[in-house]
Amino acid sequence: MPNRYKVLAACIGIILGISCIAASIAHRPGTRLSLSTIEALDEKMESNQAFWIQLTKEGCIYCEALRTVEDQFLSDHDMTLFEYEASSAPTDKERAYFDDRFPPFRYFPALFYVENGEVIDAMQLSDPTEFESEMTSWLSERGTAHEARNR
Repeated sequence: MPNRYKVLAACIGIILGISCIAASIAHRPGTRLSLSTIEALDEKMESNQAFWIQLTKEGCIYCEALRTVEDQFLSDHDMTLFEYEASSAPTDKERAYFDDRFPPFRYFPALFYVENGEVIDAMQLSDPTEFESEMTSWLSERGTAHEARNR
C-alpha cells in the first residue's frame, strides 16, 4: 500500500513539474511570471538569459501598489517581468540566497536586470506612481541591450 502512495506522489510531482515548464515556455510577452520557489529563482538565474526579476514580499503594501502600475506598463510594452515573492518574514534560506546573488537592497520591492546569471543593474522605487517614468528613463539611458524581451 505505501508504495502506491509513493508512486502516486511521484506522478503528481512529475505532472506539476511539466505544467510549470509548459507555463514558462508558453507565456506571452508583456506579462508577469511568478517564480514560486528559491529553486525556480535559481534555475532562472542560471539560465544565461537576459531578464528582469522583481523581488517582493508577501503582504507588502508597496509591492501590491507597484504591481498595479507595472501591470499597465507591461501590457503596453513588449517585456516580461519575473517575480519572486519572499515570505512575509524572509526565511534564512531566502536571506542567504538574496545576499549571495543580489546586490544589497534596503527594502521590497527590488527590481533587478540579470544577464548571463549576473545582476547588471538594479532599481528600487519608493513611489509606485513613478514606475513608468523611471522604467522608461532607465531603459532609454541603458539602451536596447537592457530590454529583456522574450520572443
